[in-house]
Amino acid sequence: MKLSAALELSGASAAGRLRVPLASEMSDSNTEHPGPWAADLADGSASAGGPAGISADSFVAALLRHASDAIAVSDRESGRFVVVSDSYCALTGYDRNELIGRTSVQLGLVADDAARSEALDRADRELGTLRELRIRRKDGEIRLFEFSVQLLAGGLMLTISRDLTERRQIAQQLHESEERFRMLAENSRDVIRLYDADATIRYASPSSLAVLGYAPQELIGHPSSEFQHPDDAASSDGRQGAIVGTDGEVTLTYRSRHNDGGYIWLESSVRALRDEPGGAVTGFQEAARDISDRVRSEEALRAAEERYRELFENSPTGITRVELDGTPLAVNPAWASLMGYDSPQQFITEVASMTELYVDPADREAMTRTAVEHGTASGLEVRLRRRDNTTLWIAMDIQSIRNADGEVVARQGTGVDITARKRSEEALRESEERFRLLAENSTDVITRVSTDSIMRYVSPASRELYGYDPEEMVGRSVWEYIHPEDHATVRQTSSAVRLPSGHDHAVEYRARRADGSYVWVESKVRTLWDLATGEPLGFHSTTRDISDRKHTEVELRRARQEAEGANSAKSEFLSRMSHELRTPLNAILGFGQLLERAPLDERPHRHAEHVVKGGRHLLTLIDEVLEITQIESGNISISVEPLLLTRAVEDTVELIRPLADHRGISIEADLTAVADLYVMADAQRLKQVLLNLLANAVKYNSPDGSIRVSAAEEGETIALGVSDTGAGIAAEDLPRVFTPFDRLGAETSDIEGTGLGLALARGLAEAMGGSLDATSELGTGSTFKLRLVRSEPQTPAPDRPASDHGKLRMSACRVLYVEDNVSNLRLVEEILADDDVEIIAASTGRLALDIAAGARADVILLDINLPDMTGEEVLHGLRAHPETATTPVIVLTADATPATRRRMLELGVSAHLTKPIDIDLLKTTLADNTSVPISRPN
Repeated sequence: MKLSAALELSGASAAGRLRVPLASEMSDSNTEHPGPWAADLADGSASAGGPAGISADSFVAALLRHASDAIAVSDRESGRFVVVSDSYCALTGYDRNELIGRTSVQLGLVADDAARSEALDRADRELGTLRELRIRRKDGEIRLFEFSVQLLAGGLMLTISRDLTERRQIAQQLHESEERFRMLAENSRDVIRLYDADATIRYASPSSLAVLGYAPQELIGHPSSEFQHPDDAASSDGRQGAIVGTDGEVTLTYRSRHNDGGYIWLESSVRALRDEPGGAVTGFQEAARDISDRVRSEEALRAAEERYRELFENSPTGITRVELDGTPLAVNPAWASLMGYDSPQQFITEVASMTELYVDPADREAMTRTAVEHGTASGLEVRLRRRDNTTLWIAMDIQSIRNADGEVVARQGTGVDITARKRSEEALRESEERFRLLAENSTDVITRVSTDSIMRYVSPASRELYGYDPEEMVGRSVWEYIHPEDHATVRQTSSAVRLPSGHDHAVEYRARRADGSYVWVESKVRTLWDLATGEPLGFHSTTRDISDRKHTEVELRRARQEAEGANSAKSEFLSRMSHELRTPLNAILGFGQLLERAPLDERPHRHAEHVVKGGRHLLTLIDEVLEITQIESGNISISVEPLLLTRAVEDTVELIRPLADHRGISIEADLTAVADLYVMADAQRLKQVLLNLLANAVKYNSPDGSIRVSAAEEGETIALGVSDTGAGIAAEDLPRVFTPFDRLGAETSDIEGTGLGLALARGLAEAMGGSLDATSELGTGSTFKLRLVRSEPQTPAPDRPASDHGKLRMSACRVLYVEDNVSNLRLVEEILADDDVEIIAASTGRLALDIAAGARADVILLDINLPDMTGEEVLHGLRAHPETATTPVIVLTADATPATRRRMLELGVSAHLTKPIDIDLLKTTLADNTSVPISRPN
C-alpha cells in the first residue's frame, strides 16, 4: 500500500497542521532504506488526495522534505522507523540512515522511560491528542517535544512532533517579565490616565509632563479627542468599540499632540472599567508610552528592507543555470559582466557550453564529479576564461535541480570573482618565503606567538641568544623564558599591542638562557590581524641582545647622578656664597646710601658714590651668576604668557633713553610691521633681556652714534633686532660673545660690565622658547636678534598704579627686628632714625619668640639665618601665638635664591627683601604692611 493511500485510509489530517513550502521537489535519498511501502511509492500512481496536478506521492515527498514539523512513520508493532522527514532528522540530530529501521528505544531518544510509556499509552488511547515528551538528541542535549499520533492503514503509525523548548523558555521569560512589570508599574515613567465613560480625562500621572509636555492639571477635564491627530479621528470610534467589547486590555498605537505643537507616537494599553464584571462601562484606564523613536526606527527598517530586496534582485553575485551537458539556460547580468559579456543574452548566444570556459579540464571534471556524488558542490575554486580570453578565478557553488521524479535535470551555480584573493595568496606565499629566508639568516631572534602565548615559530638565531634550538622553544609559553620580575612590564606591552594601531611596540626585559643565566633583550612586537574578522591571529616579534646598551645606560645613570650631585653642590655653594657676599655688602651699600644722603662736602660725597656704585656692581655680578646657574640647572622661574611686543619694547626704550641722551646717542624704534602682534614671553624676563641689549648698544656705541630697534615676522616667530653703530666685533670673536665672563678685551677699558649679561640674556630667551643671535661687521656695528614665538592676542589686565611713597615718615610705629648681625641691626636703626619708629632687637630666634607677644610690634623684620633657629621655625612660632598670629612679617635676608623666596612667601610672609638693603624699597615695604598713620613731608 502506498504511504499516500495509507494517509487517506486512516483519515489523518496531519497535512493540515503542517507548513509545506513546495518550491522544489524531494530528493530520492529515502530509497536507500526501502520499507514495505517503497515499491508502491515508486510506481508513481496519482491520488486525488494531493493538490491539483500533483501526484500524492510527490505531495508526500514534498511534505517529508519541507514540512517544518517533524514527521515520522513507524511500524506500530515493532516501533521501527519507516519514513522520517528532513525536519525530524534536524530536530533529533540523527541522519536518515541512522533512524530508518531502528526504534526510539534503541536510539535512546526518550530521556525518561517512565514518561515515555505513559505518554505513548495515552497517545494510543487518545489518538490525535497533543502530548509532551522530553527527547534526547544525538548530541545528548535534552529537548521538550510536543507530538500527536495517528494510526495509518497497513499497521503504520504517524507521529507529528515539534520542538517546544524555545517556546517554553520564552513563555517563562514572558512570565518573569510580566512579574517585573507589575512590581515597577507604580513607579513607571509611562503616562497613566483615567477617563470617564465619555473619554474625558479625570486623572493623569506626573510623567505626563515629561512625555507629553503637559502638567497633569492641564490635561484633567479635557476630552481625549482634543489631543488626538486629525488623521486618527476616523478610527477613534472603532478603537473605543473594541475596548468596550472586551474585558481585557487593548493595545493601541496612535498619535497624540505634544505641548510644543507637534505630535508623538504612543503605544497604549487600555482597559474598560466596569461597575461590576460584565457590567456597564464607567470609564477607562490607560498606560501609554512614547514610541516615536521606535516608529521612526520601524519606518527606517521598512525602507531598508525594501532597499535590500532591490539589491537582492540585482545581486552582484553571478548566477547561472545550465543543462547537464553544460548548455547555459539562463545567467544574470552579474554573471554576464563577470565573464566579459555585455548582457545575459549575448552570453547565452555565444557560449554553446559552460565546459568550454574551463581553463583546466580537471577543474570541470572535479566539479561535475562532486555535484553527481553529493548533489551539491560548495566552495570549488576554478579558473574560467573570459570573452577577451583573460583568465579569472571563480569560487563556485553548485546545486542540482530535480524534476518531480527526483531526477537531476539541470544545475544552478553561483560564482564570485576571487582573482584578487588568489593573487594575494600568491603574494603571501612569496612573502612567507622571503620571511623564511630573512628569519633563517637574521642575527635577531624572530618569533611568531599565538594569542595564548605559545611560540609557533622561532628562528635559528635562538641558538646564539638563548642557547636553545628552535625546536626546543616551539610549543612552549613565552612566559617560561621571561624573568618573573619583568612579567608585569611585558604584560603591559602585550595589552597595548592588541590595540589596532598598526604600530610596533618595543619592550625591554630579561630573558632566561639555557644555562639558567639571564640576558637583557629588546623585543619589537606587532599584532597579526585576521583581515576578515578584525580579530588578532597572534604576534610577531623581533628580539635582540641589548646587554651592552644596558651596561652603558647604567654607566650613564651613574654619571648623571654624579653630575646632579655636583650641580647640587655647586648650587649650594653659590647660595652660600651669595649669602656670605651679601652680608658684608649690606653694610657697605647701606651705610654708603646713608653717606650719599648726608650733607657732605663734594669730595667725600663723590667717594660715597663710588662705594655705592662699586657695591651695586658687585651685587649685579652676584645676581647674574645666580641666574645663569638657575638657567643651567633648569630651575629658573619663567611665566610665559601672550604679551604685546610693541608695549614691552617701548617701555624698555623709555627706560634706557636717558642713558642714551647723556651720551648723545639717538634711538629709533620702527615697530610698524608688528604693531598689533603678540609674543609668548615672561614680561619681567623680556624686559630684562631688552634692557641688556639696549644698555650694551649704548655702552659699546660710538660717540653721537645711533641705535635702531626693528621687528618683522618670520614664519611662526617674530624677530626683534637691536642694531648699533659701534666698532663691531671681529668674525673670529663673535662666537665668544655669549660666553660667561668673556668681555672680548673690554675689561681693560673704562666700560663697566661683568661679562655675564649676554650669556644671561640668551639663556632667558631660550627659557621663553625663543633664541638670541648676533651678527657684526668691524667698523660698522653689531646687530643682536631676539626671536620669540608668535601668539594670539589676549585681553590685557588693567594696570595697577605703582605706589610712590617718596620720603616716608611713619608715626608711632614699633618694629621687632630679629637679626644676629650687629652691623645689619645698626644699619636699619640708622635708616629709620629720622622716622618715629621704635626698633626692638632680638639676636636669636628663641629671644624673638619670648618677647614678641609683649612687644606688640606693628611689623616684624626677620632674618632667616639665625644661630639657634631657622627663619621657618621662628615664623611657625609667631603664627602659633594669638598675639602675633596676624602681625605682618617681612623677611630681610642675604639668601636671594628664588627657591627660598618662593618657600617663604608660601609660608605666609608679607614680603621677601634681600640684602644689601635698598633704603627706599625697605621704607615702601614697611609702609605697605603697616596700618599706622603715614605722613609725607612737603
